[in-house]
Amino acid sequence: MPRRWYWIFFIAILLFATVIRLWHLGQLPVSLYWDEAAMYVDVKSVVETGKDMHGRPWYQLIYPSYGDYKLPAYIWSATASSKVFGLSEFSLRFPSAVAGILTVLVAGLLTRTLLQQATRTKYTAKFLDNAQLLTMLVVATAPWSVQFSRTAFEGHLGQLLLATSILFAVIGLRKTQRWLFWLSPIIGALATYSYFSVRFVWIAVYLLVCAVVIWQQCLDGRLQAHRFQSQLRKIWRVGLKVLLGLALFGLLLLPLLRSPLAKDTDRFRLGTASVLNNDGLVHQSNLYRALAGNTPIDRVIFNKYWLTLHELLKNYSDNTSPNFLFVSGDPNLRHGTGQTGLFLLVLAPLFITGFAVLYKRHFWLAAFLVGWWILALLPASVPENTPHALRSLNALVPLAIAIGFGTTWCWQRATRTSLKFLLLGIWGLCFVWYWWFYTTIYPVTSANDWQSGYKPLAQELTAALSQEKTAYLIPFDDRFYLWIMAYGEYRGQDFQRWQSDDYKFATTKSDQNFERVFFSAPDDVELLKAVQEGKQPLLIGKREAVTERCSQSQTFTCTVEEVYDEVMKSKFAIATLTPKSL
Repeated sequence: MPRRWYWIFFIAILLFATVIRLWHLGQLPVSLYWDEAAMYVDVKSVVETGKDMHGRPWYQLIYPSYGDYKLPAYIWSATASSKVFGLSEFSLRFPSAVAGILTVLVAGLLTRTLLQQATRTKYTAKFLDNAQLLTMLVVATAPWSVQFSRTAFEGHLGQLLLATSILFAVIGLRKTQRWLFWLSPIIGALATYSYFSVRFVWIAVYLLVCAVVIWQQCLDGRLQAHRFQSQLRKIWRVGLKVLLGLALFGLLLLPLLRSPLAKDTDRFRLGTASVLNNDGLVHQSNLYRALAGNTPIDRVIFNKYWLTLHELLKNYSDNTSPNFLFVSGDPNLRHGTGQTGLFLLVLAPLFITGFAVLYKRHFWLAAFLVGWWILALLPASVPENTPHALRSLNALVPLAIAIGFGTTWCWQRATRTSLKFLLLGIWGLCFVWYWWFYTTIYPVTSANDWQSGYKPLAQELTAALSQEKTAYLIPFDDRFYLWIMAYGEYRGQDFQRWQSDDYKFATTKSDQNFERVFFSAPDDVELLKAVQEGKQPLLIGKREAVTERCSQSQTFTCTVEEVYDEVMKSKFAIATLTPKSL
């Protein structure tokens, strides 16, 4: 391929990926979800005061947030973008969009580098160019990548940094660019400061890729008796470098591990329902043993640990199923549309081709990609909720590399240009259908999953408070207060003066925080007393709940104003209460 055409396609793919990821970024998905709203509040506070909502410095390594303990890298990057663009949904999601664009670039470069460094085949420049560009196109059009590029998920930033770290590890093992190797553990540590599960995945993937490159480059793919001593010296020299990189990674994680919130964070993460803490497996084990006769063999076969392994493998099968990968994806509509897989369906045969050809031609490279995939799925397979597109995001790049290689292999062997255009045409049609659904149907079908209506309700509540009215909320979500903090007239200095209970502001102490906002709906007697004290009470909540409460009131006449969400659905209501005696 002439270099001019290579650069034209290279720039075109990056521009395409950029447009897809930035178009209406602040409005699609339609609203912020809980974790995004919490980060929005922290970013708002840091931009205004240099401290988070709890008054802790911006450079802290664990943000308490609303009690779910977030790592700092994404909040730092969102703070930077908010200083540039101003605080908005766009600026909050912008770092993830940039991560998505850079993932397209990194995946292509890693494909090229692995084919050069982790194999003994001397591929032509044309083959390497095609492999790089087609892998970039795989990621650019992958619904998996597009979905998470447009939302403020910390794991999306983490997967980019993990892949970038592996790229520098491979490049740094070259004789001419050894200094780049030390960027690998540094970026790997930064990835760990982005997403918790990376700390387990990075170590194994790093050691695995280094082992493959050492085997192929230092040992030429085999041990030779007449060169054993020289090969041993190479292994020692490069192996020591790899271990020093691992030590540097561990050293950089010490501040995180010594954080005052580290134990609370681990306790919170380990408290998630998973196969490791499933008490039901113990009861199941005892039941099976009793039914089988409780012999020594029964106690071995129906051991709790075998049942745990069985559940883990079932979860792995969910996360590796063709339906999840290419047909319907994650049923959680925050993680996908529910109508397409993680990758476009047209790429399924190329996925199989890629791994099959790699296995036959480059066994150790295939083993590395499969190993990376399996390791990346561990954080997604231990919890009980499977399949899970977010927790398995670290597998995006290795799967894209396999698909990109399979596509390149078929592309090179297509004797007719019409076949290439046919593949690109079907590929394009699949993406157009996905993008049409994502921009027209998905905003409506996924609105509830994105807490639609919370922002308009918070804005209406803020307007009412400015008129000296008092709001009583019929409980519908104990995290709604985050939207009041995000879109209300409260400032970072206000948050930092408030009291919290387990890092939550809307609790029994909330009446001291949100002036004239009460997070429970009192009975008519208390509401009448509030009127006698000169308050103008409002009843706020889900439309059905407000309507029902008003219909049951014997004391007040309600003037109900409906609040529409971002897709123009009547979801909430605000009732102005007037005593009937008046």
